[in-house]
Amino acid sequence: YPRHDKIVPDLDDTSVIGLSLLAHGVSFPRDLDLLLRYRTPEKLFVTWMVSEEQMPTQAEMEADGVLKDLHHYYLKNTPDCVINAQVLAYFARQGRTLPAVCHYLIHVAESRDAVMHSIYYVIPYAFTSAMSRAYREGATCLRPAVEPLIAQVVGSQQANGSWGNALETALASNTLLNLGYEGDLLDAGIAFLCSLQQ
Repeated sequence: YPRHDKIVPDLDDTSVIGLSLLAHGVSFPRDLDLLLRYRTPEKLFVTWMVSEEQMPTQAEMEADGVLKDLHHYYLKNTPDCVINAQVLAYFARQGRTLPAVCHYLIHVAESRDAVMHSIYYVIPYAFTSAMSRAYREGATCLRPAVEPLIAQVVGSQQANGSWGNALETALASNTLLNLGYEGDLLDAGIAFLCSLQQ
């Protein structure tokens, strides 16, 4: 794919891949302090692992259509709630805490409007699933958000047992599983997913 050599690393993919490697016992070099470089003054993580000096110039963008497309996203290198939850999960898995991130994520959970805090994840269950994963990985600072997240997910289930399409239902079910919820509503969500298999 021609864009790959122009896309800079991002904290979201780095954290999710790191969690997967850790879960499977794969040894790899980890430098959490490197990731800490990509935060706002409020100590929230941005998306792209790129410094101001690495940003393409206006002339470079005009000369390269791929850079021109991507620069739009680089300019929006602001905190994203799902990405911050993924990074928190990665840090928590390794015994590190991120109080400012926890505070921010709890605020987003209380607002019940995660989509407004993410430019990449347009369904709310991406946020609830990432939050639940961080909690499951050891981010106990998120405990105040557990019941509100469960209530949000349970309260938005549809009559057919789904939370919309297959992806939304999988993410919502995953949220409930990670937060230790048990019950008929979760069973109905899983049954809906199983009914889609051929």
